[in-house]
Amino acid sequence: MAGKRWIRGLAARGQNPPGIQAAMHPRWALRLVGVSLLGLFTAGCGEVVCTDEGIFAVRVRVEDSATGGQITSTPIGIVTYGEGRDTLYAYRNQVLRGGPIHADTYDVEVRAEGYQVWRRENVVVREVGRCSKVETVELTARMVRLAAGG
Repeated sequence: MAGKRWIRGLAARGQNPPGIQAAMHPRWALRLVGVSLLGLFTAGCGEVVCTDEGIFAVRVRVEDSATGGQITSTPIGIVTYGEGRDTLYAYRNQVLRGGPIHADTYDVEVRAEGYQVWRRENVVVREVGRCSKVETVELTARMVRLAAGG
């Protein structure tokens, strides 16, 4: 009986009794059981759980064509497809991303104050994988500055 109290006391302080490895500790056993049960509940009888999180049809890195660096104004992007239109959202430094999450052919346009409009037509976004996800198309918009006074 005293031995069990001694082991419980060690466990309460986060210590392992002599000869018991961390992987065999009761706390680790509970974690292992929890992870195993989570796997059973999420397995879904072999079904694949599909999400659209973090998937974009188009990702456009925007840079100054003369310097290769960041442009001096905030870029705005639009992607069009068939009768639809979607905004490309700014992400990190001068990167736009967005577009509907389905395979299609898109036209991409980027505008920024002080720069010529950049366009790329017939950008093909393909479907990949078991979840009908799309393979994000990576583009670089090299923005050309407008002439002074223009």
